[in-house]
Amino acid sequence: MLSGLGTYANAAGPVGDFLEAVALGLVGLVGYVVPVLVTWFGLLVVIGRPAPEVGRIAIGAAIGLSGVLGGLHLLADAPDPGEGMRALWRAGGLLGWAVATPLAWALSSWGAAAVLLALVLLGVLIVTRTPFSRVLELLRSAVMPGRDGDDGDAGDPDATAPMPRSSRAARGRGSEAAPEAADAAEEPTSSATRVRATLAGTSAFQPSLALAEGAVGDDDPATADPEGEVAAIPDPPVERARVPGEAVVRKAAKVRPVDSFDDYQLPSLELLAAGRVVGRDSRRVIEAQSAALQETFDQFGIDATVARSSRGPTVTRFEIELGPGVQVKKVANMGDDIAYALAAPDVRIVAPIPGKSAIGVEVPNRQRDLITLGDILRSDLALSDPHPLTVALGVDIAGEPEMINLATMPHLLVSGATGSGKSVTLNGMISSIVMRARPDQVRMILIDPKRVELNAYEGAPHLLSPVVTDPRRAADAVQWCVKEMEQRYELLAQLGYRNIDGYNEAVAAGEVATRPGPPDEDGLPTELEARPLPYILLVIDELADLMLVAPRDVEDAICRIAQMARAVGIHMIIATQRPSVDVITGLIKANIPSRLALQVASQTDSRTIIDMNGAEKLVGKGDMLFLPASQGKPTRLQGCWVTEREINTAVAFCKGQRQAEYDDRVVKEGEAADQADAERSGDDGSDAALLRRAAEQVVVSGLGSTSMLQRKLRIGFARAGRLMDELEELGVVGPNEGSKAREVLWSPEELDEARSHNVL
Repeated sequence: MLSGLGTYANAAGPVGDFLEAVALGLVGLVGYVVPVLVTWFGLLVVIGRPAPEVGRIAIGAAIGLSGVLGGLHLLADAPDPGEGMRALWRAGGLLGWAVATPLAWALSSWGAAAVLLALVLLGVLIVTRTPFSRVLELLRSAVMPGRDGDDGDAGDPDATAPMPRSSRAARGRGSEAAPEAADAAEEPTSSATRVRATLAGTSAFQPSLALAEGAVGDDDPATADPEGEVAAIPDPPVERARVPGEAVVRKAAKVRPVDSFDDYQLPSLELLAAGRVVGRDSRRVIEAQSAALQETFDQFGIDATVARSSRGPTVTRFEIELGPGVQVKKVANMGDDIAYALAAPDVRIVAPIPGKSAIGVEVPNRQRDLITLGDILRSDLALSDPHPLTVALGVDIAGEPEMINLATMPHLLVSGATGSGKSVTLNGMISSIVMRARPDQVRMILIDPKRVELNAYEGAPHLLSPVVTDPRRAADAVQWCVKEMEQRYELLAQLGYRNIDGYNEAVAAGEVATRPGPPDEDGLPTELEARPLPYILLVIDELADLMLVAPRDVEDAICRIAQMARAVGIHMIIATQRPSVDVITGLIKANIPSRLALQVASQTDSRTIIDMNGAEKLVGKGDMLFLPASQGKPTRLQGCWVTEREINTAVAFCKGQRQAEYDDRVVKEGEAADQADAERSGDDGSDAALLRRAAEQVVVSGLGSTSMLQRKLRIGFARAGRLMDELEELGVVGPNEGSKAREVLWSPEELDEARSHNVL
């Protein structure tokens, strides 16, 4: 108030005059605004309302103010302090003189003016949280106004760069959607009349979203609307998520169904919330742990030094360097002692760290960072890899994002106990494909015996069948994948291509000719047009349930797919909660070399999944060990978090454009399903060929055992028992003697005679 009275009315006496002189002397003409700003700041302090993001606003305001003060100094003919303070009052003050004078000396007045204008603009962008890409987008739209979609690429500086057809089509449609959005905005609605759907970063595989019909408010938090409304975010980035379940989601315009996948739009990455980083001020804690670790080595008389530390989202790794002649196993066997010294629940020792002459001691953090799927998919690593099968896993100990290409795995085995984050990890990988790939690029078969883990993807256009919840029908889906693999191999062999990538590239280039097809209704020959083959991803959420229903069929089919399906684009993600040897058999382990282990209950389970100890020492909630086929030791990662709301929003966006097109052959129904179940359980009786084989096995082995027939003929117990009863009726074996094997009555000669007389 004194400053205002002194500046505006000269009514505050010597104190007011002093405050006026200080304000005008420092910032010149801007000093007339200082009393207002001081009053506003004082009111905020009195009412106790903290200003949001004070640091960012202060930095932006300081940069912008320096540009304004320097500009005022140049506009006032650059007065010098030697001319008196009154001259500086009518310019930019001492601060304006300090900013503008060096720039004018180095760049001339015009160059200094350009730099000062840039500082003002930069300050405005920082204060308003406006990304620079948005400014370029507005400039581009101002220079190149909307035009027809047919020539939408004309005049685009990026038009000469190679890009997918979907990106070019989406760019051309931008001008067509604008009039419709404007018309919809003129209609009275209960919410705001304009929203903008934007992407966090643009890449070749991710076309920008164009608005279709209908506009809704961008302040109403909601999930997917039953009619197809999905979420979109305005231009500013989403705020940090406060808790894992609070994804920042907003409504957006309805999406228009598309007739071809060239018009298909990928969901915006802004639908995914950002993560939350905590504990970055824990340097003192890390230093205290490092000192305690060093003291522990000194107490045990081990010549070892804590060289450096690296804090990750879940654990902090201390790198230990050993002195001359010190054995690695001395430190490797100190896990319990180190955990006691650091008061940690458990520690994991990596001896040695791959590629380094050091031993790693991984200690759980007291506060864990929240890593979200949006953080990974918005990273430079994700934006630079357009492959549709590249999925997000999480971040490593150094905080670097980790993504894997399922096409190079080529199959992945996942295991983790309850609460370890196995289902969230699966959802993160599936959601990555939904966010990054079109349905004509990747098709999925989801098997969810638990019925609640993957049902959010029901109806997504990427699915080949509804989410399979019946373990018996899941066995049908696995068998279908085997048949599809064989058909694809036959097609590639006929056309002379080694793998699906070469075939699809040839189809896109128009190098694949039509091939003869089946005759039509009139018996005339037909020709089949060459079409690209999508990747097929088979996701099994719980392998144990399938192994209980049809262990032999499922194991054989999985092994066959794992051995051969890579070249034809069929890949698997198999998860289980119980990594026991009767679920993850030796054949399955041998054919699926890439493993992902979350927290398990025991060392035995850890050795079953990754062939070494360590997974039992993980801390759960997404903490994992990733062991690809190309590495000898696993990498510790923190998995990414994705909420059910985000999944529903992304799936609803996709469903609004394209309905799911299911293949009826994947899952059997009706009589076909009953027949398949009967064949697995042995309820369809025994035929003559199987009876002859049973007689041969019994006579040659001299053992009338039902369990022997089960093993040799690979049939169920009920069917083996009926075969044994039929052999008894024929006189091949004697009557049942309880738990003992039946007596074999026929000799090999009698068996040959029965064959010659067609008795068998």
